Amino acid sequence: MIWLWYLLISIFTASVANILQRVLMKDEKSDPLSYAIIFQFTFGTFNLLIGLIHGLVLPQLSFHLAFFLLSGILWGFTSLFFFKGLKLIESSESTILLSSRTFITIGAAILFLKETLDLQKIIGVILMLISVFLITELKNGFKLNKGAYFTLIAAFCGGLAIVSDAYNVKYYDPISYSVIMAYLPGIILLLFSPKSIKNFTIVKNITFLRRMIIIGFFFSIQAITYFLSLAKGGTASQVGTINRAEVIITVILAVIFLKERDHLWKKLISAVLVTVGVVLLS
Repeated sequence: MIWLWYLLISIFTASVANILQRVLMKDEKSDPLSYAIIFQFTFGTFNLLIGLIHGLVLPQLSFHLAFFLLSGILWGFTSLFFFKGLKLIESSESTILLSSRTFITIGAAILFLKETLDLQKIIGVILMLISVFLITELKNGFKLNKGAYFTLIAAFCGGLAIVSDAYNVKYYDPISYSVIMAYLPGIILLLFSPKSIKNFTIVKNITFLRRMIIIGFFFSIQAITYFLSLAKGGTASQVGTINRAEVIITVILAVIFLKERDHLWKKLISAVLVTVGVVLLS
């Protein structure tokens, strides 16, 4: 069960970073592509420092490198479209749409990794998803727009990336893998759009730089503990579903630090549902 403790640490640190990301993207001049690249390199640097302490292991030249590249592409586009969506739609809409990656992860894990899904896990999935929908307050109805489509693409890529990661860490040191998988998506995005480098002057803004460094630090801890949870026994379907508990933690942190205390009873019920869902899935 040590994988679950790693995953819980990953969920908490991701939740802190989520709040900071939402604050960062409120700026009308923010460029999602440049932010995504800077973000990848920032938290990649933190991962590298941890990796140097742990000891880095170079990957072997084999067909597994193709799956490394696949994960890099998927996480690169997940990061890009997440930032693009977050700029255009409310966080509540983004939260619901991103939760759809659970179905992608479970479906792909069953199809490609031959994982099984019994009745207990199905109930756990249902409870987790109910909690996500309950916790999110939709205003003026829910309509699909460009921002929603961007977020759906991010959810699709992220769901597949989790399955690819689960395969990769079976054959490679998870901490060394986290270093590669932080930098590689940023490199891929930079190759995809070299012109975005002209927007890197934003790092001269002290406020932006401070926020991005803090986000990078929390995501570094999140990424390393996430990969460790997969390496220590967590299946792709378990990790992919339980990981959605970050929605609830994000809301709780928003209540504490951002004073968002409306519909508190829904938040409490959702926390209970998530707890039960975690037990069933583990």
